[in-house]
Amino acid sequence: MAREPNEQLRQLHQEAKWTLGQFANAVNRVAIEAMSDQRVDKSNAHKWLSGHTPREVVRPLILEALSRRLGRPITHADAGFPSPPDQDTTTQGTFDSLLDLGRLTMERRGMLSLGLFSVALSVPDWEDVVGRLSAVTTGKTGRIGMHEVELSTP
Repeated sequence: MAREPNEQLRQLHQEAKWTLGQFANAVNRVAIEAMSDQRVDKSNAHKWLSGHTPREVVRPLILEALSRRLGRPITHADAGFPSPPDQDTTTQGTFDSLLDLGRLTMERRGMLSLGLFSVALSVPDWEDVVGRLSAVTTGKTGRIGMHEVELSTP
């Protein structure tokens, strides 16, 4: 019976741009920091991506390594792992829901700012918006101090 690959974990692994060895090393670093005696190698990482479920004690280490690399919390569900048996499913469901809500909020913020600049660009005589947008994206914004304010007052 062939196992189905863990597509969720595979996608996270690709997003992290790790080799199998780098993945295993990252998990081992987290294990050392957590004072755990768990050690993995690239063959373990290959097995996880191929559909083998990691041992229960290793899963939090994998999630932490991925979270650090990707700069966001990664849950059991995100990685295609079963929920931990010792965790209340209601609490885990609430936690996952809050993380999903945070992700959606961040996506909406990006879309709103993009929409604002798109609308501003379509309004006539708003050329300065284009200049402001390019200044913000390139990091070339200027500061106006009291000297400039005093010069402009009559």
